[in-house]
Amino acid sequence: MIETGFNESGKQSMTTLVQKSISLENVSFSRHGSWLSVSPLIAKFQPYDIERYFLRCHHGDTKPVIEITPQKGGNPVDIRPVAQPHSLKWTGKAGEFVEIIFDGTDSLRIRGKGFGLKLKPYLRTEVYSTEMSMGKGRLATFNVLPMQRKFQIECLKGNMSWQSVREDETGKEEDVELCVAGASWEIAIDMFTSVWLPRERQSFEKCRDDVAADFTHWLEGSPKSDTEYHSARELAAYITWSAVVKPHGLLKRPTMLMSKNYMAKVWSWDHCFNALALAPAHPQLAWDQMLVMADEQDEFGCYPDACNDTSLIFNYTKPPIHGWTLQEMVIRLKPAADDPNLHSLFISLEKWTDFWLTHRRLPGAELAHYLHGYDSGWDNCTMFDETVPIIGPDLNTFLIIQMDCLSEIAALMGDNDKSSSWKKKADRMYEALIAELWDGGKFIAKGAMRGEIVISDCLIYCLPILLGKRLPGDIRERLVATIERFKTPFGLATEHPDSDKFMDDGYWRGPIWGPSTYLVFSGLMRSGYSEQAYDIAGRFCGMCKENDFAENHHALTGKGLRDPGFTWTASTFLLMAEHLRQSVKI
Repeated sequence: MIETGFNESGKQSMTTLVQKSISLENVSFSRHGSWLSVSPLIAKFQPYDIERYFLRCHHGDTKPVIEITPQKGGNPVDIRPVAQPHSLKWTGKAGEFVEIIFDGTDSLRIRGKGFGLKLKPYLRTEVYSTEMSMGKGRLATFNVLPMQRKFQIECLKGNMSWQSVREDETGKEEDVELCVAGASWEIAIDMFTSVWLPRERQSFEKCRDDVAADFTHWLEGSPKSDTEYHSARELAAYITWSAVVKPHGLLKRPTMLMSKNYMAKVWSWDHCFNALALAPAHPQLAWDQMLVMADEQDEFGCYPDACNDTSLIFNYTKPPIHGWTLQEMVIRLKPAADDPNLHSLFISLEKWTDFWLTHRRLPGAELAHYLHGYDSGWDNCTMFDETVPIIGPDLNTFLIIQMDCLSEIAALMGDNDKSSSWKKKADRMYEALIAELWDGGKFIAKGAMRGEIVISDCLIYCLPILLGKRLPGDIRERLVATIERFKTPFGLATEHPDSDKFMDDGYWRGPIWGPSTYLVFSGLMRSGYSEQAYDIAGRFCGMCKENDFAENHHALTGKGLRDPGFTWTASTFLLMAEHLRQSVKI
């Protein structure tokens, strides 16, 4: 990736590209802005062969499109490729190679010397050409029906041939494959929808250098870290950089997906952590991450649970952490009162808050409820085992903070009446939170219908720590003591390891997650417990340093679980590593 050093002032500086590889078992090879990637991964949790690599498309559902196979003597080469942000390359002992790079966002360039190449569609595909001569030529089109996309393959150097078996009655083609050969050769693969237009090609080296420079610029702007985390910081920066896609379909802004492995969507709380890590180096992109859900908000003010460029999911939603996020963004970006992004988000958050107050409170209730665990983001945590709808301390904490935030932004904008109104609503909900969900020693949840008390050994009950100095000192002390119970050598378990319901790979029933860790970290900082916050951050960052940026991690070993290259894990690492670096200076 990038070699980092320190200049005479002690500040981090970028020097030169080095041969540091990305593990393609964990992270896909892609680039900022592209809907394409190369990876051995096929489908979520489906076994894969690390010796097989696919060009994959992330429009709609992620699917492998074309298998890419370097060959020698007609047989696949037994070589693992080396991936860097700007290049994916197979290299033989005698100097033979096949190298893949991005040319812009919709095209790949592939060249080779001493090795040949076979391209075989993974999905149903037709192949045709307007200059075909006995299956040979300079241009061939793969029409990939399930993806509703076409891929133009242009031979820039060397020889290209293809073949398929066509069924006369249906016109269906099978066994499509294309081969490239020659002492040295080069092809381009362009993704398009209806019409492919010939284009002038920049040199291979220029394309590669442009991608490398783009990543270097991104890395320079990523939150800084101490020396011990530099390698992890580079990988985190690559994950976040490469996960951004350009606007398309329902996604009207540049959007950071959660992953280009399996989870190639945006969930409506994941995006908040990514937005924070983007500020202040990429302010407009940070605002875009917050506003991507505002673009899809429905008439009731609800945010979709998740979306991509072709679909919106409103079966569930996610917790209203957006006011907390905006408070943090204001600190990082210091927007002016007339900032149009701030204004747009303020309007959206008013509607979002009203959705919870209007449609997620029973008549006469002051506190809001969840209908399902998925609405909390902690999908299957033990707080939901006994009953739903359920009134949770986390949800109402988020709403209090969100209303406080709306009050603050309204005051910044000069609307004192609206500021006062939101403050009064926040105060009333806070009083109800303490009266109904604080039992004198801990926070509880309760059934929304019958009022039964619900208690489990889950970290979610500690999230009122985010209220900071709003809470009396004795409640803060009790919460901090409870949080200490959940600490493992790697961070905060989501279910206490001694609980009968703890599961090694139980999603929200034990594993460590970046967002829950960062929310508690933020709450501790807001509550004046910085030492405890930095301790947790150090454990989490140390775990990521050793085990990378999986969707979540085993609470007792730190091993990565589920999707192995996740942006919110990378973003929360970057944020906490930055805090740790700053704490050394204090």
